[in-house]
Amino acid sequence: MIDKMKSIRIKLFLTLTLTIVIIILCLIIINNVILERFYIYSKEKTLVEAYNVINEYYHNSTGDEETLKNEIEKFEINSNFEILILSDSDVTLYMSNKKFTPTYMENYIKREFLYNESLIYSRNKITINRSKDLSTGYNFIYLTSTLDNSYKLYIRVPIASIRESVQISNRFLEIMGSFTIIVSGIMVIIISKHFTDPILQLNEIADKMSKLDFSTK
Repeated sequence: MIDKMKSIRIKLFLTLTLTIVIIILCLIIINNVILERFYIYSKEKTLVEAYNVINEYYHNSTGDEETLKNEIEKFEINSNFEILILSDSDVTLYMSNKKFTPTYMENYIKREFLYNESLIYSRNKITINRSKDLSTGYNFIYLTSTLDNSYKLYIRVPIASIRESVQISNRFLEIMGSFTIIVSGIMVIIISKHFTDPILQLNEIADKMSKLDFSTK
């Protein structure tokens, strides 16, 4: 009987452990397969939103320059955007990164035209592509667009950050999964003992009664 109770405890622990491992593996697969796609989709929406904000500012000639600067800085900080704005005569109006220059974008556009980089979004005056920076080897999402006043707006955002986030998330899941298995094992032992001890006591009483020993109450 004791061996049977131990077997039940082991089965409970193994079943719970297997369930936790399957859930963790599913979450890791979802992270690796879906999270990056969702990230790119979210960035696509934010890029279009940034275009609309900047386009609206230049469309409204009475717009406050300080307000535009604040809005651009929000996108740069919250979404990790690098933004370049050129006038219709290619004069630099705004440049958030000294390496993200008109010459850089000119070379990118030529390369994109020649090699047909991965297209994510194309509508009206907006094109969003996924491409690799040949000088650094990093992958970026690029927005190339023309505003209603013929100004040129370029935005890029690195993809490396999401891959790092996926790795961190997977590592966190592994740690939490291991911790959960240990805690669950302890809980299984405590809970199963709570249920099996009375059964073992009843079995001991029944065994004594079968031998006509009625001393135990």
